[in-house]
Amino acid sequence: MMEYIFQMFGISLLLTLGIELVVLFLLKEGRKKNVVLLLLVNILTNPAAVFTAWLGDVYWGLGNKIWFQIPIEILVILVEAGVYYMFSKEKDWVIKHPIRLAVWANAVSWTSGLLIQCLI
Repeated sequence: MMEYIFQMFGISLLLTLGIELVVLFLLKEGRKKNVVLLLLVNILTNPAAVFTAWLGDVYWGLGNKIWFQIPIEILVILVEAGVYYMFSKEKDWVIKHPIRLAVWANAVSWTSGLLIQCLI
């Protein structure tokens, strides 16, 4: 069971980081500081989202239901957008479109995750 949980969290986090880094660069926000910020923000939000979906599946059989996952993902987007926005206002940071970054990065990574789950 523990091996499954570590695989679930590890694979999800690594895929999310890879996909969202690609989006960061496609949106031309890929400065070194922004890369580090994206990594740190996702290290905080991804495990919480995966854990919540997993609990929903274990206790109610809902973890793989899109209508259960969407509110979780919206909360993740709000948290990440808030963090990116706060940093975008700092003098030494350059994040031109923090909300767009959070929405696109999470939309692409979540949709990719759904597609991967369908293939497995």
